[in-house]
Amino acid sequence: MMKKVFLLIAFVLVILGINAQSNTTDEGVVINGIKWATRNVDMPGTFAANPEDDGMLYQWNRKTAWPTTGNIISGWNALGATGSTWEKTNDPSPTGWHVPTISELNSLCNTEKVSQKLTIVNGADGIKFTDIISGNSIFLAAAGMRYIDGTLMGFGDYWSSTTYCSDSNCGAAYMVFVLSSGTADAGVLYSRNCAFSIRSAADSSPSNITDVKVSEEKTPVAYYSIMGVQLQKEPQSGIYIIVYDNGTKEKIMRKP
Repeated sequence: MMKKVFLLIAFVLVILGINAQSNTTDEGVVINGIKWATRNVDMPGTFAANPEDDGMLYQWNRKTAWPTTGNIISGWNALGATGSTWEKTNDPSPTGWHVPTISELNSLCNTEKVSQKLTIVNGADGIKFTDIISGNSIFLAAAGMRYIDGTLMGFGDYWSSTTYCSDSNCGAAYMVFVLSSGTADAGVLYSRNCAFSIRSAADSSPSNITDVKVSEEKTPVAYYSIMGVQLQKEPQSGIYIIVYDNGTKEKIMRKP
């Protein structure tokens, strides 16, 4: 009897360990050259359990998590945000991830390369972003936001780490606004005292290609899939990435 109880306890601990690990890691999805987490940031250093879950809300350049439910909260920080960049020590993203820049968010909202569709996932409203070439997709829920006084409001808002400074006054930062019409606008400026959702981007990935520099003389040294997995040799078909000896990268689409 005691042996069965021990085995049951061990099994539960293993399951809990798997769940805990899964909340700090994410396989990620590459969309338009940027590797995105599939889930929102939850408590600092963790991801939400599911892609459609709200996660937590954060004021700009701060690591305190705020809930997406309830108007009565305590400890709200009404002081103006400081700094012109989102410091790494204040980034609530899990290890290996970061609050995306406005450039990265713009790539996600590039409608020439990424489609947007109003979608409901397990009762959660949001937008599904799909890479037109690869078919990879992520879902951003309209998780709500907290205004400068901590009041809970609707919509879906996601921070960038990029702030707007005028005459050394950095009073606002860029964000993505998820609209009920099924579209998302990147580059909107908003007060940094508000609390928004965070969808992290990977710190480094062979597929994080924004600008490809072309050199007249270059030799391939490695090949990667669009998911960032190194390949043994150059594929004969499909979409893949070449890394050259001069440090440049190139995305290739080869038909069979």
